[in-house]
Amino acid sequence: MIEQKGNSTQFPLALFLAGQATEVYQCSICLNIPHPDIAVNHAKCGAIFCKPCIDGWKVKNRTCPKCRLAMSVNLAKAENFIVYQLHQQLKLKCPSGSVCSWEGTFSALQTHKDDCAYTPKMCRFAIAGCAFQGNGEEMKKHEKLNKDDHLEKCFSELQATIKPVIPSPTKVRRSSRGPAERDAEIEQEIAMKKKALEEQIALESRLKMEMLQMEETQLLLIEERRRREEESAMAEAKKREAEQRRQEQMMREEQMRREKEQMRREKEQMMREKEQMMRERELAEMEAQAQS
Repeated sequence: MIEQKGNSTQFPLALFLAGQATEVYQCSICLNIPHPDIAVNHAKCGAIFCKPCIDGWKVKNRTCPKCRLAMSVNLAKAENFIVYQLHQQLKLKCPSGSVCSWEGTFSALQTHKDDCAYTPKMCRFAIAGCAFQGNGEEMKKHEKLNKDDHLEKCFSELQATIKPVIPSPTKVRRSSRGPAERDAEIEQEIAMKKKALEEQIALESRLKMEMLQMEETQLLLIEERRRREEESAMAEAKKREAEQRRQEQMMREEQMRREKEQMRREKEQMMREKEQMMRERELAEMEAQAQS
């Protein structure tokens, strides 16, 4: 597995496919390639940095680490949309390493990481305080072994949230109710917490789907713009080709006209020479008759 320095938004050069201008997007401080969303560029020299790197640099320095001019940093995404889009299209390998054969662009990386069985992910019960991270198989084992513990933590978190709104009857009336009634109240409270947890998970899933749809829409817009540019380039190429054929046709016609004109002149010359020869012959015959 390729070691990924820094956080998940900074990527070493070894992850990127050959034949790309990756050095243009390389941070001059950590020498990694920043994710487009955290990339910032110096307006005077155009150098690109990771935002955490340049923020740390500016604490002690007021000049650009590359050109040494006064520091003026602009977000690449906000200030230079073309640079941001080109940055998004850099092709790289899956950060999980050689076990995964995926290759794609920055814009598709997050979708792949969500689906990749080899990329470590946070436990889906992280909202309840679980700090476990692991790949697909490790995550399945973890969730299977810690299912009850996860639910208990979630119920505890939800109890702290729901308690101010819905007073718990178990503490007020526990002494005046029988075991069956207390068990029913506890089951009802657990059902309420479970329902609230399911609603929260459903909300997170819906938000995630909306984000994926937005990313897909953005990719479709980029693809449509690229398709239109290709069509425009093809139309321009056809126009140039048609103009070139027209020019060649005109040159051929002009050449044929000149050749015909040359042939006409040569024919006239031959006719004049023939007439000259006939006049000379007639003169010679007349001189011969006169002498006789």
